[in-house]
Amino acid sequence: MRQKIVKDTKMEEQIIAAAKRVFFTEGKLHATMQDIADEIGVTRPVVNYYFRTKDVLMEKFYKETIECLTVRLNFLLDTDSSFYNNISNFIEDSFNARNKYPYVDTFMVIEMNCRPLTSDLSEYKAEKFMKFLKIVQHEMDKGTILKTDPLNFLFDLFSLITYPLVIGPLYKNILAVADKRYKEAMAERKEIILKRLFAK
Repeated sequence: MRQKIVKDTKMEEQIIAAAKRVFFTEGKLHATMQDIADEIGVTRPVVNYYFRTKDVLMEKFYKETIECLTVRLNFLLDTDSSFYNNISNFIEDSFNARNKYPYVDTFMVIEMNCRPLTSDLSEYKAEKFMKFLKIVQHEMDKGTILKTDPLNFLFDLFSLITYPLVIGPLYKNILAVADKRYKEAMAERKEIILKRLFAK
């Protein structure tokens, strides 16, 4: 007799948490629905009952990650704090998020090539970034940061945060960098990034 699966929010939350661990904490982006089922000790049909395919699950995570980025962007646009503090808060929040899910940036790069943003969402994000670039230009005019194309400041900010995380497995495996040393170096990243961005 076929087992009847009763849908409940707790099981759905367990599946989502397990999938995030497998994909974003362990970096197994090619993991299957069976791998997720094994992670929480259920059969694959249980996972498929909540999420019909892996693609459905990945699309959910993609949208969630975009929204999380939007929330973090608000740090950069906070008018009640200084530009320096806004950048500092953005860096810290970004690292906190990536400490839990170090492979989420790799996931986003792959998914953005497969799932372009909807026009409405893209315009909304572009508006936030353009507002930030105007703030950057203002800070350059004040002499707070090095004068260049404001886009270069944005490139530097994101690359200095994400590159060591995305390339981390290379350092650890090919260059034999011990996990302890890697974590110690990463702990210094925030201050290093701030010094580089605000060096004039």
